[in-house]
Amino acid sequence: MANEKLEKYRKAKENGTLVCVKDTEGYVSMIDKNDLTDEYIIITREELEELNGTKYYRETFGHGGARKGSGRKGKGDAAAKSYTIRLTNSEREEFTRRGGAKWLREQLKKTG
Repeated sequence: MANEKLEKYRKAKENGTLVCVKDTEGYVSMIDKNDLTDEYIIITREELEELNGTKYYRETFGHGGARKGSGRKGKGDAAAKSYTIRLTNSEREEFTRRGGAKWLREQLKKTG
């Protein structure tokens, strides 16, 4: 039964027929608008997030979306960029054996 509900939800989401609702007991959810009955009141997405706690959680813990200072930190002072090179299997093994990116940085520093 849970799988049927999930599949129905996915189809409604794909078709764009999901609506935010509040039932007579005060519970909120998203359902297919084809399943609306008199027990449901259509509400806005903002009302749904306010009532189900999503808004509070996002404001309190700051989860979701880009945040200042997030992401992988660079090596050293300069911001490093990523580059791709093509190597044969034997070249890749030798590169890894010598120390990979750390070894390459040392070599570049030596050549100045």
